[in-house]
Amino acid sequence: MWSYYCPDCMGAGCESCDGKGEIISKRCPNSFDASNVMPLFQAFAFFNNHKILPNVGGFCDQSDNFHKVINLASKVENLVEAEKQKRKKVNRGRN
Repeated sequence: MWSYYCPDCMGAGCESCDGKGEIISKRCPNSFDASNVMPLFQAFAFFNNHKILPNVGGFCDQSDNFHKVINLASKVENLVEAEKQKRKKVNRGRN
C-alpha cells in the first residue's frame, strides 16, 4: 500500500479523502503508465515556475537532459529559498 495527497484538496482534507488529506492505494505506482502525460506535467511545471507557455520548437521539443536540468535547477532554487526563509526565522528569534 502507498498513499498520495488527495488531488481534490491537496492534503487539506475533504469529502473525497474522508478528511485525511491523502488517498490510500493498493496498486503499485510503478504499474501506472504515465509516459503519455508526463510532458503535460512538465510543461505545466515550467509554465507555473517561469510563466512561459510551450510552443513548437520550445520547451516540449527539448531533450530529456534539458528537462532534467531544468527540474534540478528548480529544486535547487527551492532549497535555497527554503534555507533563506529558515535563516530569516532564526535571525528574527535572536532579536
